[in-house]
Amino acid sequence: MRVSRNIIVGLGAALAVSLGSVPAFADYYAFGYSGYDSQETLSLSTSSGPVALTTNGFQGWFSPVDTNTAGPSDNTNYVTGISSGISYNDFFAFDVSSLSGDTVTAASLNVTNYDVTNPLNLRLGAVSVPSDALYNGVSPDVAIYDALGSGTLYGNYALEAEYNDSIDSFALNSAAIGDINSDIGGANQYFVVGGTVNSLASIPEPSTLLLMLSIFSTIAAGRILRRRRVVC
Repeated sequence: MRVSRNIIVGLGAALAVSLGSVPAFADYYAFGYSGYDSQETLSLSTSSGPVALTTNGFQGWFSPVDTNTAGPSDNTNYVTGISSGISYNDFFAFDVSSLSGDTVTAASLNVTNYDVTNPLNLRLGAVSVPSDALYNGVSPDVAIYDALGSGTLYGNYALEAEYNDSIDSFALNSAAIGDINSDIGGANQYFVVGGTVNSLASIPEPSTLLLMLSIFSTIAAGRILRRRRVVC
């Protein structure tokens, strides 16, 4: 675990890129500082009516190089992206065994956004590894990290840079609906969504970045004083 150097490091790096002093963003990630006790949800429309499932702590991140134990009895932080040069992909698992006999017609993943460093593109998709490999799964693990970012696409979503604890809701596509229905009553008790940041949104003009940097520096000064949680 590492304490964040600064919640605006991504913005500062973006400014440096725009001004030509460095070749790439230093940090860009979504859901940094997500807590150890968060309960993210899956909202479903079913043949029996609306249903809301929670992860019950079955969530977390994997990295190809960083050390971590994800899952219900360990680290439920779900950062995804790059922090201090280290890559992370995340996952959310939902027990669908209670839906036996139902048919799902729509689904949305709802997560607390916490900190999003830059305008980002988030990819959500299927996870090919068994759910028991994720339950309190240990990083580093290159295979699981890769699996969280390469499964059947459930949707691509644009994220704005944010520093708050509001809820982002991501409507999942028909492939996800099909997988949920396949998991209901099947051998796999859990429906799992994997997430990765697959690209950065466009960089603002230098004058805009300078103004943003000034504003966010003021915000960050107060935020850092009142919030000392770790990025991951």
